[in-house]
Amino acid sequence: MSDPNFLSGSDTQQLTQKGIIDILHSTYRALTAGNIEGALSHFAEDAVLYWGSFIFKGREGITRWTREFIEMFPMMRIIETNLTVHGNTAVHRFIIDFAMMSGRKGMLQVVSKYDFRGRKIQLVQMVPGLGFLIISEAEERSGLGYSVRTRTLKP
Repeated sequence: MSDPNFLSGSDTQQLTQKGIIDILHSTYRALTAGNIEGALSHFAEDAVLYWGSFIFKGREGITRWTREFIEMFPMMRIIETNLTVHGNTAVHRFIIDFAMMSGRKGMLQVVSKYDFRGRKIQLVQMVPGLGFLIISEAEERSGLGYSVRTRTLKP
């Protein structure tokens, strides 16, 4: 019986569109649950992840990014705005809706491009966009409100 997540007869075991979507959703479910190993299980051993201008290489680097991401956004949910798949590549647009340990809340737009090799994510280019923190009236009066824009990643 063939696996519905793979194209039949493929020597390279290319994932189907459904297979890629399932892997990405599983990765983000693991991240939002704080499950580092669950998120890492979808990456190739030699995968590379870009978060803005920062580069994380291999299992060790992506483990560090995953831990830092979960520490940065300990209470979060992912709001998917668009996910397209073409061959072994996907582009995922989503919003991170988060609350920090301090109680502050905010949102961050992200555009991510993924390249797959077999059943694993080989390359991720995440570009954080506009984000904001929800602040109290007292914080606003003191000038603590701000919007953040990171620079665009160049391949």
